[in-house]
Parts: sequence; C-alpha cells; structure tokens
Amino acid sequence: MVLQLQSILKGYWSVLLPLSLTIAALVTVFVSMAINFFFFTIFPRGLFAVSIVLTLPMVIYGHHFVVKKNHALDLEIKTLCAQLSLDAGMDVEYRTDWTLCCFN
Repeated sequence: MVLQLQSILKGYWSVLLPLSLTIAALVTVFVSMAINFFFFTIFPRGLFAVSIVLTLPMVIYGHHFVVKKNHALDLEIKTLCAQLSLDAGMDVEYRTDWTLCCFN
C-alpha cells in the first residue's frame, strides 16, 4: 500500500508550472524588446501588452488543468485511505480542502 501511495504522489504536478512557463515567455518578449530598443531596430509597439493578454488564458487554463489532474490523484489517495482504514481497523482520513479551482 505504501508503494501505491508513493507512485501516486510522484504523479502530482506543481500548481506553479503554468505560471512559471508564462513568466519565462514574458521575460523572453521583454528581453527581445530591450534588444530591439538598444539596437534601434523597429519593434511593434504594444507587443508586450498583446503578449500579456494572450498568455493570461494560458495561465488560467494551465492552472485549471493541473488542479484537475491533481484532484484525480487525491481521489485515488482517498480510496487507499479507505482501504487502509478497513485493513487496520482504525480511522484514516485524508484531508484535501481547497484542491479544486473556485470556478468549477
């Protein structure tokens, strides 16, 4: 049972993954804007604002995807805890408050 739990726990994704990828994309846009500014090349104005508007849905959807994936793993852990509770003859409780997005 411990091995099953360890394999489930290895499947968890970090909730910060979509945010960190988006920050990396925005830093790339900012650096390219700075390079274009210092070398006096033509760079479309407002590209940074457009990139923010385009990446915001990516952050929201990415966070939603990760939370839904982790919630499925939480359900598997609850099943293991119920099985352990029956096998050991004691109460085992797995607490996962606030694991889903608030807009579900």
